Amino acid sequence: MEAINAFKRAWGLKRGILACKGLVQAFLKDGNAGQAKGFARDARSNMPDSADSWVLLGSVYAHLGQKDRHGNSENFEKAKRAFRKALTLDPLSMDATYQTVNVLVFEKAFVPAIELLKKSLGHCNDHVIHTELAKVYIRNADYGLAIEHCQHALAYSPQYEDAKEAFNNQWRQQCLRILFDNIIMITFNYNLNQ
Repeated sequence: MEAINAFKRAWGLKRGILACKGLVQAFLKDGNAGQAKGFARDARSNMPDSADSWVLLGSVYAHLGQKDRHGNSENFEKAKRAFRKALTLDPLSMDATYQTVNVLVFEKAFVPAIELLKKSLGHCNDHVIHTELAKVYIRNADYGLAIEHCQHALAYSPQYEDAKEAFNNQWRQQCLRILFDNIIMITFNYNLNQ
């Protein structure tokens, strides 16, 4: 509650995106998505040409979509529309890109998520984007490309924990897959020889 009150005071003094972002995040953490959505809409109304205000609104809708137990994708569609608007206003916005990717991955739309990340490599080629690509490739069971992007991420930042974790997870997945393939082949050959 302290954080909410502090961000409300800051928002009251100056209706800037950082105060509103803190307020929205505090409300979401507190479980009050309705208030969060209200303030995100207020930010969008006060700053309609700000990509950040659209990302903020989209992030609230994405949060609501993830919490929806009925599988209603309306909130995800609203989130994606807000993120598209943010990318229209600022095509280089990595916040809008990563938020969009999170929604796509949640929906298991891995190929569009990969395409969006690959498109962003032209203006953001760092350890974070390569790690995100690796994670999506892992979810899409494309382990060779996952390893490649983990290696890029670790080359940029050898101590980046997310990249090391993605690499370790990917390595386990690939080893299990090879083991499973070998078990199937051994079983097949054994059955042929019987």
